[in-house]
Amino acid sequence: MLVCTDARGLVAIPLHRRAERIGAMLLFVRERRTITDREMAHVEAMADLLSVALANAELVETLRKAEWRFRTLFRAAPDAVLTVLQSGRIREANDAVQELVGLQPVQLVGRMLEDLVLPEDRSHLADQVARVMGFTSLKGLFASLLSGPVVYSATAQTSGIHHAFSMATAVLYLVVGFVITGVVWLLGHCFDVMALISPFPFVDFVLKAIRNTIFAVLLATSIISPHLGLVLALVVIVVAFLLFGWALRLAFFGSMFAWSLLEMMLFEIQEKPSREDGIRAFSAGVKGVSKRTYGKLAPREDGNLTFAYRRLLVGPEKTVVIGRANSFAVARGVFYPNLVEPIESADKHRVVFRMLPTYRGVEEEIRECLDCVAVKDLRFGKGLRSFWKFVTDDDSGAADKAST
Repeated sequence: MLVCTDARGLVAIPLHRRAERIGAMLLFVRERRTITDREMAHVEAMADLLSVALANAELVETLRKAEWRFRTLFRAAPDAVLTVLQSGRIREANDAVQELVGLQPVQLVGRMLEDLVLPEDRSHLADQVARVMGFTSLKGLFASLLSGPVVYSATAQTSGIHHAFSMATAVLYLVVGFVITGVVWLLGHCFDVMALISPFPFVDFVLKAIRNTIFAVLLATSIISPHLGLVLALVVIVVAFLLFGWALRLAFFGSMFAWSLLEMMLFEIQEKPSREDGIRAFSAGVKGVSKRTYGKLAPREDGNLTFAYRRLLVGPEKTVVIGRANSFAVARGVFYPNLVEPIESADKHRVVFRMLPTYRGVEEEIRECLDCVAVKDLRFGKGLRSFWKFVTDDDSGAADKAST
């Protein structure tokens, strides 16, 4: 019996387990004093933690004994007994299996259960396993095949291969997930870009309403029918990948154009044209070059005007000849200059390139840099409609024509 001769006070806190008192925690005090409420709260908290720890220890011991009893019955059973995962793979087998299939129990671990039966009986076996696992058919079981763990024979070689394969698969899933998320986000971001640069007030509401409607339909469909929701999500992903080039050019154009507009209006930054560096611009209707392709305009010694760009903003630089430099003119717009091609048969012109807003006010220097024929003025209303056609790829009628 333990005796504390220096004790001047004693605090006893009962320990409980499921409303049953299983003991007490004693706290000895060396000095004669009154225990405060705060100290009592700390002691009671310690008693609660000790009760939980004792209950967990008893639970672990109970589980250990139950596991020992199961193992004893499992290995001593005269009949062949197998434990199978949801994926249909064998997790473990007792010694009696050897007499039935002629293989050691360790050789069966990780193999499919259907490998042990005749081919004509495999469908019936799979249905029975599906019902045991809680599924009504093979379709329900198939949904869990990739999610269930896979156990292989415990050898150094197979364990290393399985670990490497699992890591590679996880990395692949992660990369594919990031790519799909980025592509779909880019397509959704294009709605914001078109709403930002649209000259019409109601377009902002219409575009965002379309995007939100698509998201709402996907969410509602996924709740009502997960399979139909998956199909619609795959359709959205496929469309996003098909429109990736268009979306990338539009998103980059919107970002560059908006930033250049802010530089011009807020910071009064004006970019000086240079023959050596070229004139930064976006294509608006050049044969062989997609609209909104970003690049640089520069003249050549033979009098031709060239446009240098990179496909999807990466890769090797490509250079195309636009035409004779003296067949183009620089148009002075309200927010940004344009490179236009005059039409001799009418008092009109065709916009072929749109330059950044930071070039506004230096149209004459741009004309001299590119060896163009003249500087013209572009009407406000026609310029906005032409710009919106450029953004939306609307080539109906005489594309990108504006009166001078």
